[in-house]
Amino acid sequence: MKKGIIIEARMNSKRLPGKHLYKVLNRPIIEYLFLRLKKVKNVDEIILATTNSHKDDVLEKIALKNKIKVFRGSEKNVMQRVLHASRKYKIDVIISITADCPLIDPDIVDSCILTFLNNNCDYLNNSLIPSYPGGMNCQVYYKKTLEKSFQSRLNSNHKEHVTLEIANNNKKYKHLYLCAPTDLHRPNIRVELDTIEDFKFIKKIIIQIKKNRYYFNCSDLINLIEKKKI
Repeated sequence: MKKGIIIEARMNSKRLPGKHLYKVLNRPIIEYLFLRLKKVKNVDEIILATTNSHKDDVLEKIALKNKIKVFRGSEKNVMQRVLHASRKYKIDVIISITADCPLIDPDIVDSCILTFLNNNCDYLNNSLIPSYPGGMNCQVYYKKTLEKSFQSRLNSNHKEHVTLEIANNNKKYKHLYLCAPTDLHRPNIRVELDTIEDFKFIKKIIIQIKKNRYYFNCSDLINLIEKKKI
């Protein structure tokens, strides 16, 4: 089975337009996500699923520069965009990440993938039950599960939020919820990019941890936040 990370991103964010291009150490923040996801071991492809809007040309350019595959599709029907991306690149297992999680830990993504593959389920989510820091959000599901969901009676909310129909139907689909181990159990910490305050916080974290300028794990992040109280 071919496993692919599909990243949802667009420039026209409602709360913070253009946020993926905000720079830290002269690098657009979405590049940190690309570089970190390249450290995920149990995956065959990394794909940016962005929109057909000319505003997103810049995201395609950055992705290709970083040797990330690109699919462009509907702006409003994100579910269709992700599904068509998985079809184009012949992905059987979708690892769904949003670009709002630039500090996601590759080890956590690998843990989600392996847990999914080693259990009899249709859909795995590690954030529906809060345990990991916000920003470590990962979902794993089969393309055939998304195909089945796509054939359901959907409203505009389902189309905007790719897995909402799946997540809301635990009788129709077999769910598995992955919770953080004790040392990473910090649901009170949040490193997601939605506002300018979020960006300033994430920027501080990246600048503080300069070992590799982009790679550090969730434990490093927790230690920095709790010990230095940034």
